[in-house]
Amino acid sequence: MKSVLKETMPLPFKRELYYSSIDLMEGNDVYIAQHFLLRSKYVTKFKASKVYDLSTKNAVEEFQSGNSLSVNGILDSLTASLLIKLHLKDGYKDDEKFPEGYLFKILISVYSDRTIPTTAYLIGPNNTNLFKFDALTQGKGPKGGYNSFTTYGNTPTGMYEIDLNSVAKNTLDFGSYPMVRLVKGLRGNAAISTPDTSKKDNIRSGLLIHCGEKDHWKKGVIPPSLGCIHSWGRAVKRVSEILTNDLGVKINKNLYGRIVPYPFKPQGILSLQLIEN
Repeated sequence: MKSVLKETMPLPFKRELYYSSIDLMEGNDVYIAQHFLLRSKYVTKFKASKVYDLSTKNAVEEFQSGNSLSVNGILDSLTASLLIKLHLKDGYKDDEKFPEGYLFKILISVYSDRTIPTTAYLIGPNNTNLFKFDALTQGKGPKGGYNSFTTYGNTPTGMYEIDLNSVAKNTLDFGSYPMVRLVKGLRGNAAISTPDTSKKDNIRSGLLIHCGEKDHWKKGVIPPSLGCIHSWGRAVKRVSEILTNDLGVKINKNLYGRIVPYPFKPQGILSLQLIEN
């Protein structure tokens, strides 16, 4: 059964999702919907499987009934829009602890309005603040960027394993300094969007903390990204210096996300939490 494309579906959804015993719908869009449904107080717990099975249909019906929508078990435009509005936020909060087994941590608190720049903190052992720098987590798209499950949208919140990678060949887009790569999501929306199990499982990939050297970087305002975390070149340079010179972090080869799972042991943790405006 071919799925019907719906221009009115809210991103990241591009099609209506529904149950069919003949040909079960499956994909990352189903997986996203399942995790959002599991955040609803009206939904009976079930397993997120990437397959729109009977338990998913039942969950949609429970969500629709609890929110006074027409009950049909179909993730249509109206249901999807409300699901995103109510349950896009993951509720992730930093535990204020230094992660055991890692060499560094980066903490960033962001606003719902991702056009607002924020401050990132580089943290060393014993929860020591080593350096703070400007950061912008706004992705591509209107009204402050597409949501974090949409291609090129805002950086997803949550906890990630991260690593330091060598300078990219394309210095205009990625700057002339080693960059931090967001490798694997461990908690929150990060765990859903970037599991680092296979390329097809990564809803979001290629996320970095980096700078750039194109003309739009020279206007005194950090520009939006394609989902990465942007900062100034001087800050990205200083972060790499502290990591390598003071904390003993190794610069691993930049593989540009071509190998999944990531072949090196991640050396740090990124904690990206939402704070209200």
